[in-house]
Parts: sequence; C-alpha cells; structure tokens
Amino acid sequence: MTWTYYFKPILAQGEGVKRSGSGGSLGAGSTDIPVSSASTYFSQNDPIFVTDGSGGNVSYCGLAVSVDADSVTVTLPTRVNYTSHYVIKPTAWVILECDYKAMEIDRDLGVENFEASGGVIYRTQVKDATKRWLISWQDLEMSSWGDVRDFIETTLNYGLEDFTAAFWDDVEQAQVVVCVRLAQRGWRLQTKDTQCGDLELELFYVNGDYE
Repeated sequence: MTWTYYFKPILAQGEGVKRSGSGGSLGAGSTDIPVSSASTYFSQNDPIFVTDGSGGNVSYCGLAVSVDADSVTVTLPTRVNYTSHYVIKPTAWVILECDYKAMEIDRDLGVENFEASGGVIYRTQVKDATKRWLISWQDLEMSSWGDVRDFIETTLNYGLEDFTAAFWDDVEQAQVVVCVRLAQRGWRLQTKDTQCGDLELELFYVNGDYE
C-alpha cells in the first residue's frame, strides 16, 4: 500500500486518555476509530494515536474531526491491521504548523574498548552508528516557539525524557512513528526576524513503542 498523506509533525508524551477500542478488528486505512463512550473521553481536534493490544504498531491518526458516542473520526488513516486496539490522546503535545524536512542520519560515534584487562586495552572496535532523525522546521512563527520550549523544558525535563515523534518521510513516502529522545539537551533556533525563525532538533531512537 502506498501512503500519500503528508502531515505536520507532532511531538507527544504520555497517555492522557487511553481507551480500549471496540468492535473487534480494525483495518489499515481506517479513519473511523471505534471506541466505547468516545464522546466522554475525546474531543474535536484532539491528537489521536492507535496501538495494538500490547501497545505496539503505533499509528498517528492526526486530529479528531468529530466524536460521537462510539467512535472517533480522524484526519489520518491507520497504518496497519489491528485485531484489537487502544486509542490514545497524549498528556502533552506540540504540533508546529509550518514547513519542515525530516532526514534519517547515521552518527559515527568513534571507537570503544573491545578487549581490556587490568587497565590495558588489547583491542578496540568502531562503535555501531546510531540511527537518528534530523527534523528542521522553516519559518516557524516565533509565537509558536514558546510552545516548543515549554514542551522541551517542562514535559521532557530539558530533553532528558523519552517521547513519541510522528512525521512524514518524504523519501520513503511513509509515516514514521518512533519513541525518541533529544540527542542533545537543547535545540538550534535561528531567528530570521522578530516574527519567525528556523528550528532544528536531532532525535535518536529509543527502544519502545508509544511513550
């Protein structure tokens, strides 16, 4: 299946709401997500994630377009087939409404000790490169910068906490949903004028699904 659903990235953390889905199996490509008492727990414009029964195979389904008693209708389709599912609204999130580029990169981390004894190093080896993502937002309105800063400083404890990032890989033409952490305790923000700037975050993979 070829996906053609470009969307703005979301950085999210926590399970503000997590509800077991209803109706049995849920197919890939679904935008109507069955969940009992949906209108009690979800609202229009909430960001929605869907996972399988064990919390894996995460789909970012965009924002809730409408919510009724037994389902949430979303802007982005599920990525995979689910025999059972959970519907999640994050505790905290930030979505930046500006153009961006996402690039997968490998970082060479140098060498490590491979064999050593009594303080004597007999052999070294090159460390395995770590897979990372570099996301760059262009012409970010400075009024939105405060949301990003608060998310990093408050929610992520200045970048020390794991979180979930969802974005569009234009090369693979696929949605990427990964558990990550900031590669550095900080960010690169280049201001163009008093109204906008360019923001760059480097993320590295952390084992896990939705965080």
